[in-house]
Amino acid sequence: MKIHAIQDLSNNFVVGLLKDNLKNITNSELIQNYHPDYSDTPGNLFYILSHGRYDIGNYFVMEQDDKYAGSAGWNEFEDVVLLFTRAYVPPEYRRNYFLANHLMPLMLKETRFYDKVWITCNEHNKSIYHGLERLQAGRPAGLFDQWPEIYKKFVPIGTKKIYSTTQYVAEYRK
Repeated sequence: MKIHAIQDLSNNFVVGLLKDNLKNITNSELIQNYHPDYSDTPGNLFYILSHGRYDIGNYFVMEQDDKYAGSAGWNEFEDVVLLFTRAYVPPEYRRNYFLANHLMPLMLKETRFYDKVWITCNEHNKSIYHGLERLQAGRPAGLFDQWPEIYKKFVPIGTKKIYSTTQYVAEYRK
């Protein structure tokens, strides 16, 4: 697994890897947030990278066997750190838990001096939040797989308004 860290659009190789792979997204709920054709849209990953959201933070892009295997970032927001921001994993890698196994330890190390660390998800990904609720209740998070242990350290705390969008929030307990 290769992991690249970027904060903006200056790394042509990594940005090219993102563009080449995210241009294949056709899901109407995701396209504006990830597809490079929507880079002028404020919530789009490429817009975010070009406007400094990761100046304090990093956006990580993973390669597995020279193929794009997913990406996600962390950044400051007010008095907290948000993990797995603009996370995307191609369908063929989704049940491998690359984010949890490769990026989460890296992000937690980089953010270890912050008091509040959150994972958030929107209405589209609310099932992730419900999985975290089930873990806190001592039940399996999902029907098919055993989620990585690290997720047990994230406690659901309700909804918050983040970047003008209602998000479901789980806070990391060290």
